[in-house]
Amino acid sequence: MKNLFDVINPKMFSVFARDDRRSNYEILSMIYRLYTRDGLSDTLDKDDIHFALMRYFQTHVFDDLEDENGISINNASIREKARIKVRQFKKAGWLEEDNTEGFRTTIGLNDCALAMLELFDEMVDRFDRPLEYSGYFYTIYSLLLDFNDYKQSKARLEQVFTNTRYLFNGLQGLNSSIKRFIQQLMDDNQSTPEVVLHNLLVKYREQVLVTVFNNLKSKDSPDRYVSFILDKLRKIRYEDFDVMFEGYLASLNEVPLPDRELALKEELIEKLDDTIDRFMAVDGFVNAIDAKNTKYHDAALSKIKFLMNNGRDITGLVDNALKSLKSEGRVPDYGEVIPIYCQETLDEESLYVKPFNRKKVDATPASKPVVSLEELQRHAAVLFRDDKLSKEEMNRFVKKALGHKKSIEAWEIPTNNLDDIIRLLMVQLYSGYDDMCYSVVFEEKTYTACGYILNAFTINKKEVTA
Repeated sequence: MKNLFDVINPKMFSVFARDDRRSNYEILSMIYRLYTRDGLSDTLDKDDIHFALMRYFQTHVFDDLEDENGISINNASIREKARIKVRQFKKAGWLEEDNTEGFRTTIGLNDCALAMLELFDEMVDRFDRPLEYSGYFYTIYSLLLDFNDYKQSKARLEQVFTNTRYLFNGLQGLNSSIKRFIQQLMDDNQSTPEVVLHNLLVKYREQVLVTVFNNLKSKDSPDRYVSFILDKLRKIRYEDFDVMFEGYLASLNEVPLPDRELALKEELIEKLDDTIDRFMAVDGFVNAIDAKNTKYHDAALSKIKFLMNNGRDITGLVDNALKSLKSEGRVPDYGEVIPIYCQETLDEESLYVKPFNRKKVDATPASKPVVSLEELQRHAAVLFRDDKLSKEEMNRFVKKALGHKKSIEAWEIPTNNLDDIIRLLMVQLYSGYDDMCYSVVFEEKTYTACGYILNAFTINKKEVTA
């Protein structure tokens, strides 16, 4: 099998294994744009390259330039820097020099250099550009939908294999992009809440959510197409393969020799098996992407909370100081580290300032309901079916419970069975609507009804405005 270094100069990547790697890439990119701009020829005069680099060095500051031996050339003239860099890129295999008629010396990028610089340019450009994602699931589905006449097997299957490769490369790229966002979020210690929010609501949304993720989770969802795609591919592979392969051979420009025919058959079987395996694993792939998307949102929100916290978290400082006092057996001067004052009572507030104020809730064992959740759901279904839980019904229910009162506690409303509990739950749910005749204020206590622990709340009659 051919190896990459059988094709390229082994020294090509040496320019990126040095301290001035970033500068070398920028200079090579400038040279690449010089050759590909405005349809210029594939070679330029050596002097023209030197002059272009000299102009570039005049307008761009580089403080880490080195020659091929790793010696700094920062103090060299711009003419000398241009010559040294051209010579370095020639020795590394990026540039080629040629002498033409009339003693004219030209320099050009070789084919490998052009291909790699085009790829690098695309990678850098794609970094801040929204990810490109087309409806590959639908495309593959459409290719297989009417694939019953196997006379055009070669062209149709090659399109299926190509789109499958693009699909899974795109999914892998999406997975990697979300991971990169998470890593950047974790590594950036200088972020402000505004920056994190901008990355979440603008940059991440434009590059990932709008263009790819929402598409993948909605109109191009694999759930809509994968089952059919797998059934069709398995039918081709295990039931219709011989007929399909005859059509595949008939679509070739020439009749292959027996050895070549066998090789084509084995290659086709391998590609079909690989494509089937990929689609069998697609759910796990999409779920992993979904989990990473959730992880990024959670991480971003956690970081915003942390950055906006005005409290001081001094966990461990008092603990470490007291341990040191005990181990040393004397009282050193901790005044500059942490001030410790004498007082009669030490409590949690005097030792630790919480970053978030969370009220402690005492654990209360809940009594086992006298009915199951299934029965609760069954009762609710009956009430919905009979239209007894509509907004209009809840308004009438509350008006009747209030009577002439302006407010009433939930526990004051008679609760004798499961239907009554469901009505109270619906009263809470509908309370946010503007067209309801009441509002609800929740209280930090509970009460028990029919074996269930319910949150206490107050129902207030809304004032009628003119």
